[in-house]
Amino acid sequence: MLLLIFVLLCIPSSLALFDSIHNTEDSADLYPMVRQDQFNKNFVVIDVYNNFKTGENISDPSYSTRFLTAISARTEHINHGLYWEPSSRDEDNYPGEEAVACAYIDVDHYLASWKPELVSNQSRIEVGKSKMSGNGTVRVKCSRFDGHVRRVSESFSGCYYNGTVHRFDTAWDEPNPGNDSSLLKIMSCQRSENGYFENKLVEPVCKVDNVVFKDIYDDDVKGVVWYCHIGRNEKRRKFSSNLNSGMCEF
Repeated sequence: MLLLIFVLLCIPSSLALFDSIHNTEDSADLYPMVRQDQFNKNFVVIDVYNNFKTGENISDPSYSTRFLTAISARTEHINHGLYWEPSSRDEDNYPGEEAVACAYIDVDHYLASWKPELVSNQSRIEVGKSKMSGNGTVRVKCSRFDGHVRRVSESFSGCYYNGTVHRFDTAWDEPNPGNDSSLLKIMSCQRSENGYFENKLVEPVCKVDNVVFKDIYDDDVKGVVWYCHIGRNEKRRKFSSNLNSGMCEF
């Protein structure tokens, strides 16, 4: 026992605990980078590292804050009125998102995560397509500008009817569905008390040989006089009491 203690005391200090000696100069060559900061840019978390040997800062994209991953499978997400999916740059694998379509209805993405049924009510609009609101006052259009997808809402000061926008205080002819094709209805675009535009039926009219009339039409070519009444389109020969009528309803 005394011999062992003597041997240990005689070992030079330069040889003792050799594995614990740490060469800081070699370590700096291998690991010169020190994580210094972190920030977000375009929904991407970026880590900043400092090379304490050169003083240079290097930024390294870490992951996407929207999808919480740098590269993931195709997963769409609604944000800012657009449908997004994850993407990355080919040259440096920089993570990001790319808008691929438009959403007709805006839903806060935090609210959508709590109530996913709201997302199911979203109406997706593909690029190059548009959708008109129920009352015809707004058209939402999905287009591409300078390589990026954008959603544009256009407001109309008029009435939307059968795919056509009619200006305020104008009238137009519409066929009367389910009845004689010679009967039409005159529609008008009016402003309601609450400020909205609405379509109103003004009066029924008749049409013969592309001539629209609401009372009497004197047809010199056929030698007859046409009478347009509510519920009846009558034809009478000139200077004759003969009556040829067709029944129809509005």
